[in-house]
Amino acid sequence: MKSHAFPLSGATLWKGMVRKALGSVRAARPITPHPALFRQAASFNDCLLLEDSFESAVPGIEAPVTIFLTKDGALGAGFWLAPLPHETLTEEALSARMDRIVDALAAASLKGRVSGLTFQLIFDVEPDASVFPSQLAAGGATFATHIARVRFEALSAYARAPKNGMRLVRRRLLLTVRLGGEHPLKGSSTVSRDELDHASLVFGRRVRDLGEVLSKLHAGLLAASFTPRAATREEMLSFLRDTFQSLAQRHAEPVRHGLSSNASRPLGDQALYHALNVCPFGIGVGVDSWQVATLLEMPDTTTVGMGIRLMSLTETHRVVVNHKCFIPSSTVRCDFTTLLSSHRTNRLFAACAEPST
Repeated sequence: MKSHAFPLSGATLWKGMVRKALGSVRAARPITPHPALFRQAASFNDCLLLEDSFESAVPGIEAPVTIFLTKDGALGAGFWLAPLPHETLTEEALSARMDRIVDALAAASLKGRVSGLTFQLIFDVEPDASVFPSQLAAGGATFATHIARVRFEALSAYARAPKNGMRLVRRRLLLTVRLGGEHPLKGSSTVSRDELDHASLVFGRRVRDLGEVLSKLHAGLLAASFTPRAATREEMLSFLRDTFQSLAQRHAEPVRHGLSSNASRPLGDQALYHALNVCPFGIGVGVDSWQVATLLEMPDTTTVGMGIRLMSLTETHRVVVNHKCFIPSSTVRCDFTTLLSSHRTNRLFAACAEPST
C-alpha cells in the first residue's frame, strides 16, 4: 500500500522556521556574564590601615612623636634610621651593632611581656632622582652651570637605568612599631557620656604604654650608635604614595604627589591617586608591578650574609622583616646585617615573617 505525504500548512511551516531561527540566535549569542562580575570590587584603601595621627610627648625624646591610629584600632609610630657605613666596619663590629639593635627590640617589648606589640623593619631601594634640572636652570648660562648640567646628566643616567653594572639608588630604612588594640569607639556612631569617658581612659592608657615602648626603643637605638628620627604624618603619607605610584607617575604629577594630608579624610585613603591592577601574583603600579615573595619561617639552610645579593640588585625592591615579641639575636642577625648597609621598571617585594618565641 502506498503512503501519501501530506504537505505542511503555511502556519506550521512558519512556526518551524521561527524556532530554527531562534535556535540559531541562541547558539550565536555569547554566554551571559555572571552578575557577580558587575559588582563593585572592594576598595584597596581598605588595606591601607592608617586612619589618623596625633603628636604625643615621649620621655627621652625631645620633639613630639607622631602617633598613628589605624582603622583596626592599633597604635603605631615609625623611626627613620640612617644605614650604617659598613664598609669601614669589621665583621665583629657589625655583628656587635646587630646584637645591640636586637637588644633594643627585646628591651622595648620587655622580652615579649607587652601584649600585641610587633616591629617591622622596612628596607626600601629605588632609583635616586632627588636632583632635578629645575634646580640647575636658576643658575643662568655660566660655565659652572654648564658643568653642573653635564654632571647631572651623567648621574641621572645611572638613576634611569643600570650602566656598567652600576645604578644610582636611594636606600631608606624605616623601623615601625605597632601596638594592637580595639578602636576607641569600636565603630559606634553614637555613644553615651560614660562610654566616651571610659574609652578616653582606655585610649590614654594605651598611648602611655606605647610611649614607654618608644622611649625604651629610642634609648636602645642610641646605645646601638643609631640616630633615630621619628617619622611625621606627611612623611608616612609620602612613603605610601611612593609605594603605589611608579616613578613615571610621580614625575608626571609632582604637585599631586606632594599634596599635604587632609585632616578630614582617613590618612590611608589619601595615598592612591592612580588605579591599581590587583591580581593573584602581584599588584600593578603603572608600568611596574609589585611581585610578592613571602618567607614565613627561616629554613635550616639560612646563613649569615646570604642576603648580601640584595645589595647588588639594580631594580627597585623592598624587604620587610616582621618581628613579634622577642626574637633571639641569632634569628635576625643575618637579615639586619644586610639591611643596615649604606651603599647607595619592575619592583620586587620580599616579606619575611619571623616566628616569635
